[in-house]
Amino acid sequence: PYYFTDGYALYHKESKEQELVVVRKNDTRREYEVLAGTKVIGKGSFGGHAHIEKVIVPPSVKVIEEDAFESCQALQEAVFSEGLEEIQTDAFSYCVNLTEITLPASLTVLGEKALTNTFGWSDKVNGITRIWVAAGNPVFYADENALYEKCKDKGEKLVKYFGNEREYQIPFGVSEIGWSACKRAGFRKLVIASSVHAVEDKAFTECKNLEWIRLEEDQAMLYVPQTPVYRKDEVTKLLSWDEAAPVYDYAGYDKLFETYFYLTDRVKMACCRLKYPVCLTENMQDAYRS
Repeated sequence: PYYFTDGYALYHKESKEQELVVVRKNDTRREYEVLAGTKVIGKGSFGGHAHIEKVIVPPSVKVIEEDAFESCQALQEAVFSEGLEEIQTDAFSYCVNLTEITLPASLTVLGEKALTNTFGWSDKVNGITRIWVAAGNPVFYADENALYEKCKDKGEKLVKYFGNEREYQIPFGVSEIGWSACKRAGFRKLVIASSVHAVEDKAFTECKNLEWIRLEEDQAMLYVPQTPVYRKDEVTKLLSWDEAAPVYDYAGYDKLFETYFYLTDRVKMACCRLKYPVCLTENMQDAYRS
């Protein structure tokens, strides 16, 4: 009386609630439409499926739970209907071939990493490159570069950057940059608006082309050393996650100076800090001048 299957998915039904529990991982079909009447696509239900390329979600579905499609590396299309209200944490993590997605107007909750962790191990496999939001959504909207969330009494949050700009200016009004929001972004110069007061962990990780960061609040510019490229994360992780702290840890940046050995990098770091001496001590001024 509680469980039934259509041959592909196992469903649980109790009273008027119907949940998709799990699908057959060895079934090679490429497209599947979730049964009408289903309210929840359960935790990890499609996780690791190697064959599914397209999933159609009916209007009855309200929630896609945590890890629901995690590591579905063949998935290319998820078709949502109006009625979907919540996509939980890591729902589409490591869906490396899911390059575009449209969020319905009814969606009001997007869990951490739900759409920002679709990357593969190779930097040539970057998952989502375009997000659209249906007109009338009260919480989320997107422009040509990024997905944003309207936060109550806190301005807006940059959820996911997917643009291809060489210079990207975070729009004024954005107060928070979310977890891994700009991971592997290709921009060379980043301008952080003065409205930004919190930057979550790994927001700018693996931005291998990043060379300059301008902080509008401090009217300052920072140079991001180019060699070795993997150390760029040391500079970007000094952006603060704490709303009560300064947006950038300049003292932490200065401590990195002696650890770089390429003359070009050292000269550019020194020139920037001397030209924009925000929180610069006398000892570090002398170090940069020498």
